[in-house]
Amino acid sequence: MLGRERGALSEGLLARCDHVVRIPSRFSINLAIAGAMVMYDRMLSVGQFAPRPHRPGGPVDPVAMPEYGEPLWVRKDRKRARATAATRAEL
Repeated sequence: MLGRERGALSEGLLARCDHVVRIPSRFSINLAIAGAMVMYDRMLSVGQFAPRPHRPGGPVDPVAMPEYGEPLWVRKDRKRARATAATRAEL
């Protein structure tokens, strides 16, 4: 249940909720952005997506976690260092 900016949910709705999340802010947050922020936070907290249901006969093995390479800035720094070293070697 997502509520409005000003005010709160009714007492009846609050009684039906297991958890209540409030996003402190000095400015107005679009409802879609607020929902995305909460979902992103939950995904980070849990660590990964929930297992997806499969049809009968579908794969039963869990999907392996992806292996990411080094950050882009590391590769750019290495490339920059090689270019600097090549320029110095020419002098």
